[in-house]
Amino acid sequence: MKFKVFYAMIRVPLLALALLYSAGCSSVMIEEPLPGNPEPFDQRSFEGTWLFDGNVVELKFGSNGTAKIAGLEWKDDQFQLWQQELIVTKGTRHNFLSLRAEENGELMEDYFFAAYTFSDNGDLIVWIPEEDAFEKLVSEDVLEGSVTKGKSSKNILITSPPAKLLEILNDRKNRELFDYTEPIVFRKLILK
Repeated sequence: MKFKVFYAMIRVPLLALALLYSAGCSSVMIEEPLPGNPEPFDQRSFEGTWLFDGNVVELKFGSNGTAKIAGLEWKDDQFQLWQQELIVTKGTRHNFLSLRAEENGELMEDYFFAAYTFSDNGDLIVWIPEEDAFEKLVSEDVLEGSVTKGKSSKNILITSPPAKLLEILNDRKNRELFDYTEPIVFRKLILK
């Protein structure tokens, strides 16, 4: 199910995303994106054309340091462009992505987030949050937020300030916050 949630956060429009959650998938979202980078980072590692689950997506950074991910989907007998906003955060132990979908020109309010790294051959490896670990942090008041449980789903919304969340994510003792057993892999396409 975790793969489906991440797949939805990359590609599926907002309405389908809501349906996906109500069908039994869980998520961890944040009210505000993790802090952007005060220092420049290698945007070239991110920019380009990527293959994910048989779909091609394009990623480019704007002048404000925020990236857009875009792709096409076939809907109503025509191609339709979809876009998401992506903010990259360099942490002390891991690096992170904050992502929110856009539908009909409107950005959704909350952000998905994930930890990431690049493999030696340039693939983008992404780990999504471990719902139970974040539920525990919220229930123990380590992080501010809410937990909404459905019949077979659990959705956690973190409302703590982004700097506090980043501090917790960077703490070495919090390794269990991400699911390292099922990485999501984006393969960079080199077009000539």
